[in-house]
Amino acid sequence: MVLEVMEKKFPGDPFTLPLFSEDDSKIILISSPLPTPEQQAPIGPGGAAGWLERKISPEQSAALSDDGEPPFDLGRFPDVISQYAQHKLISAWERLQALEPVYGPPETQRSRSPALHFGVWEHFLNKPVITGETQQTKARAAMREDLLDAIHNLCGVIKQYVLPKLQALMDWCFPGQQRVQELMHQRILRHLGIQLKKYPNFDFLGLFTTFACKEGVSEELHIDWNDNLDRPALVFSLGDYEGGDFCVPQFGGRMRFKPGSVLAVRAHMLAHCSTPTAGRRIVFTCFIDSMVYEHTLQELN
Repeated sequence: MVLEVMEKKFPGDPFTLPLFSEDDSKIILISSPLPTPEQQAPIGPGGAAGWLERKISPEQSAALSDDGEPPFDLGRFPDVISQYAQHKLISAWERLQALEPVYGPPETQRSRSPALHFGVWEHFLNKPVITGETQQTKARAAMREDLLDAIHNLCGVIKQYVLPKLQALMDWCFPGQQRVQELMHQRILRHLGIQLKKYPNFDFLGLFTTFACKEGVSEELHIDWNDNLDRPALVFSLGDYEGGDFCVPQFGGRMRFKPGSVLAVRAHMLAHCSTPTAGRRIVFTCFIDSMVYEHTLQELN
């Protein structure tokens, strides 16, 4: 459905879209325009195209939160993750990969390379759980403890060296979100406090609930349906590579972001993909699971 809508509304190869900027050192913030009356009306079977446009609308997406509309839909922030932190992350990732972790089901609608999802989510449950890939529930019993230790170590590097930078970025860009973040964190602790006491690095303090990590790119145009509507996903990559530009047909361009930079993107509303790469690229996508967020707000009523 996403591809059908995008091909109709924004025809052409997303990999050939022009760059928003040739200068990799610039902060870039992009916001969507207010929808036209035509865009607000349902279009096609089930109103799919109109729905997609409405989700980009600030008037629509503010409905879930009292804290207001985020000021932009796509932003790039250069040189956020230090070289030392990048080195620590690559080492922790390589330690984990050497143990051959068990990946979840393939997500061919977005990528030919698999991703691991670590942390907490709900998906279609009524309470948060630690993801199966975090716990390596399908790994051989003899390997599970070693895998858990390596995953806990990787999450610990994220929590120690990356989370404070991302928190500062969110506080600067989205200053109205602290209240919901605290409430989400409290809700997660109510359900998972005993488990998170044993594995504290799986607790990301409500800034995000989950992160996906993989080598490669997500080359298929897609929308991240499980991401929260009001909070951006925070994406950063590591390694020595060329390419991997972030393509956004709805905005008519692509964003280059080098190792150590961070993208803040409303990935539930913007269809996106990445150009192919040459070299090794490890990418981390930190996001709020939509059900954790929505159930938190429901408990306020």
